Amino acid sequence: MANHRPAAEALARLTRLEQYLREDPNNLPLLEDAFNVAFAAGEWERARFHLRHAAALGVTGHTVDFREAHLDLAAHRWQQARARLESMRAAPGLPVEARDAVAHDLAYAAFRQGDLDGSHAVLAPLMEPVEARPTPAQQILWLRLLHHAGRLEDAVEWVRSRISSDWLVADASGVASLAALDLGQLDVAQAWATAALRENSQLLEALVALGTVALARRNPTQARAALRGALEVHPRDGRAWSALGFVDLLEQQLDAAIYDFHQAVQSMPDHIGTWNGMGWTNIVRRDMEAAAQAFERAIALDRNFGESHGGLAVAYAFLGRREEAEQAIERANGLDRTNLASQYASAVLGGDARDVQTIQRLAVRLLSRRAGPAGGTMADWLPPVVEATREAGDTGQ
Repeated sequence: MANHRPAAEALARLTRLEQYLREDPNNLPLLEDAFNVAFAAGEWERARFHLRHAAALGVTGHTVDFREAHLDLAAHRWQQARARLESMRAAPGLPVEARDAVAHDLAYAAFRQGDLDGSHAVLAPLMEPVEARPTPAQQILWLRLLHHAGRLEDAVEWVRSRISSDWLVADASGVASLAALDLGQLDVAQAWATAALRENSQLLEALVALGTVALARRNPTQARAALRGALEVHPRDGRAWSALGFVDLLEQQLDAAIYDFHQAVQSMPDHIGTWNGMGWTNIVRRDMEAAAQAFERAIALDRNFGESHGGLAVAYAFLGRREEAEQAIERANGLDRTNLASQYASAVLGGDARDVQTIQRLAVRLLSRRAGPAGGTMADWLPPVVEATREAGDTGQ
């Protein structure tokens, strides 16, 4: 209940202020207080009513326009916010500090609309010059924009070249830690994420980066703590759920892993790696129908990824769907002649993998040469029983 107390207190205060305003409706300080409290409580229309009442009493200027834009942003009315902010930016006489804030909010509205080019066009003149000293909010938005646009090297280099600047905030390097992770720069990702979390323990990108690095380094305890922290901040973050799925797979909590992967695809339905993770988890669970469905979904998203066809071949082979398995093997090999999953499927079809231990030993031989989903090899995701077979080899093959 403690989490609801600030909101309840704000609503109670807003009710009191509105009672006072009924007795003194043209009291500008009261109207300003009522606007601020309504905004803090998430009561957007009540806030707008008080703001427009003040405007009707003669309060004008960029402050009123800016507050109107903030209400649009808070209510996710992105196009209305952009139109209002564009008008403000074009108006003469806007103070420099207000112009920077307007530019940030305009870029943010474009970013939230998915107009990455439009957001970049607004921010780039403020961010790219080496002599620029952008605000903390601009730094964070810029790096999120670069990451979402797939400009990972640009994001990392932007921070690296400014890391010694006295104006670069820790949150900015924390956001960039996720770009470093996606570039495979695990040491950089860990260093930047750790430094950022010392300043802001709830920075989503830093928590996801730190958790994924810990997963790649086979530290499930640290990984789980960081990823759970990320989900407390953003309960629907797909990357955090997907990485947590691999943590559960690593610790052989297979039902939990399936739950995590399902949560991940609710917000990331097009993430092929998560569907493949779900497929392999179901193979380990020996639920081949569910595995086939997951790989089929991955293939529907990208028919040119050989690993998805190889995983599907394995599922089909175990289901006894020989012709379909052979077709999947052919497609996987056509895309990648070194596809190990298709070799695994061929062994199943050939009868070389009849019992569980033989299947697991074969999987170790084939998958230990394939990079895993977060570092290491695919063999690291197989059940613990296979550990004893790593050195023994497979005399039956």
